[in-house]
Amino acid sequence: MKRVFISYSRRNKAFAELLARDLDDAGLQVWIDFRQIIGGELWQNEIYRGIERSEFVIFCMSPDSVKSEWCNKEIVAAREQDKLIIPIMVVNAYDDLQQSENLSWILNVHFIDFTKGYEQTFPELLNALPGSRP
Repeated sequence: MKRVFISYSRRNKAFAELLARDLDDAGLQVWIDFRQIIGGELWQNEIYRGIERSEFVIFCMSPDSVKSEWCNKEIVAAREQDKLIIPIMVVNAYDDLQQSENLSWILNVHFIDFTKGYEQTFPELLNALPGSRP
């Protein structure tokens, strides 16, 4: 079973919850903070452990996530571990990405544009997952 880490801004939590549920339904093992971190745990350590144990990372891009200190830390950690990062545009963040010191490189990566609508775009994400292409 493929393990995926979802990086998102708390302001996009409703989208992240929907995505996590649908990825679960598609047979993936999803790591997302509000499910995996429990009371009493050192949440920062758990985030890094979640990235380490995942095969790839889905980065839910929005102006809030691009500006988020923790989303930036998650993506930097994923790159340092040579994880495949699949960027998805949840809310148009193109201008914010251009101005981001840590994330502007993502503009060179083909991203999946969920701003067109969730239902018609989710299959495109599934097709982009490792091992799903013919």
